[in-house]
Amino acid sequence: MNYKETTQIPNSVFDKYIPLLKPSEVIILLIILRQTIGWYNPKTKKRKVRDWVSYKQFEKKSGLSRKTISQAIHKLVQSNLVLTTDSNHNLLQTPGQRKGKLCIYYQCLLVGREKSNGSNVKKYSKHRYNLPITKLTPTKLNKQKGKSVIKKISDADRILEILEKRKYP
Repeated sequence: MNYKETTQIPNSVFDKYIPLLKPSEVIILLIILRQTIGWYNPKTKKRKVRDWVSYKQFEKKSGLSRKTISQAIHKLVQSNLVLTTDSNHNLLQTPGQRKGKLCIYYQCLLVGREKSNGSNVKKYSKHRYNLPITKLTPTKLNKQKGKSVIKKISDADRILEILEKRKYP
């Protein structure tokens, strides 16, 4: 199997949403996933976030009627699984707002919802600055006590120095 010709589907679709959705809603959700994250641009090395899909495309790919497609999209939007917008990024949440629009863009909101477990300290998180400093750099030395002599010591020596300062205040 050539994995370059596959689409990654979030596990939550299989684990959580397939039992809750009607078959027509699952089909429409899968088509939206295929049309968005299923397309990889080798130049930018990114996948699509949203894509324009016409009702003709939905009919051709799903074999469903326009009414069933409209109902399925409405249910997916109500369930907060799919976001529908026009070309100017204006939200189209109701069938009345979508009716008559030439270009409706679809975005699956399941992609990117995975929460991190917080085990890693992110590069720009607040916790990063609360970590103990064990390495002395010239700027840190100048700020600490106005020392003009730069003294570089190993991490082990710095830890011993800190422990000694704690014992004898």
